Amino acid sequence: MLEAFGGVELGRLIPADRAVAAAELAEAELAAGDVAAAREMLAQGGEAGTRWAATMIARAEAAVLLAEGRPDEAVGAARRPDETDRSGTPLAAALLRL
Repeated sequence: MLEAFGGVELGRLIPADRAVAAAELAEAELAAGDVAAAREMLAQGGEAGTRWAATMIARAEAAVLLAEGRPDEAVGAARRPDETDRSGTPLAAALLRL
């Protein structure tokens, strides 16, 4: 996936797609057991331009924080999109509750 997206810089993606791609790659890095690489991928994503992107980033950020042994901060990360935008989609809200 990383190669297809243009490496760590996500250069093959348009900016609007980078946040969600970074979140997906961060979760893949976590599944592979590399917490540091997951954190690095999140840093590459940039700003979320949509509610969906914010939800995906929040889920990945919460997962990284859990892997780092920071459960209280993980809860805060998962709640962040809901606190800043109450007009979110039902699917996005459901994903954050998982």
